[in-house]
Amino acid sequence: MPFLAFYSSTNTKGRHDATGAFIPEVKRFAKLHSLSTADLVPVKCVGVPRERRAAVVTERLRGCADGSLAGVAFFCHGWPSGIQFGFDLQNVGALARLLAVKTERAPVVVLYACLTAENAERDQDVENVGPGTDGGFADALRDRLAEEGKTEGWVDAHKTAGHSTWNPFLVRFRLADVEDRQLGGVGGEWIVAPGSEHWHEWRRRLACSEDALRYRFPFLTTFQIKTDLQKCRF
Repeated sequence: MPFLAFYSSTNTKGRHDATGAFIPEVKRFAKLHSLSTADLVPVKCVGVPRERRAAVVTERLRGCADGSLAGVAFFCHGWPSGIQFGFDLQNVGALARLLAVKTERAPVVVLYACLTAENAERDQDVENVGPGTDGGFADALRDRLAEEGKTEGWVDAHKTAGHSTWNPFLVRFRLADVEDRQLGGVGGEWIVAPGSEHWHEWRRRLACSEDALRYRFPFLTTFQIKTDLQKCRF
């Protein structure tokens, strides 16, 4: 599976965010999907200008053959307006254009990054208001990919702050949901809705260190995910 995984390689001062989460998690992701060392791209973020961080991602993607990638994963900090690798709502179009050229027909883009499925008008009451994610970074990335001609695949992202890989508040932004390339889509949908019949099992499975679901779900349809969860209930 031709796939790239970018990860934040340096700890924020006083924290173990890289060595405690991003680095070990990207290694486990790589092992499960048989990625080589060359497929894992470290990005030094602390003390590095955002333009240089973005350039590391850009240069690595440019080195890939057109249409060769099944997708990409980003293991880093995130916000409603962008990710730690120097991309935000102002330059998300540049990232989308490059991804559109380098990925296959139905790319999978995974933002293992907090809050990227949110928007500037975030509401903490996620269990009652639903995804509410129109206009955030993940939504914008999906919309720009659609604008570049992608009609299949998706962008998966976290709505809340939480652990890089086992945060269960995950939203999927499907390319197929964009009816007009110029207007873009309207937010995304919960992969598993909070409080739904599968919610408890979803949270348990993602948090289980012996379960690979946290690394597998981006490559499964929501139907496949719920079928898998349903089996565990009996």
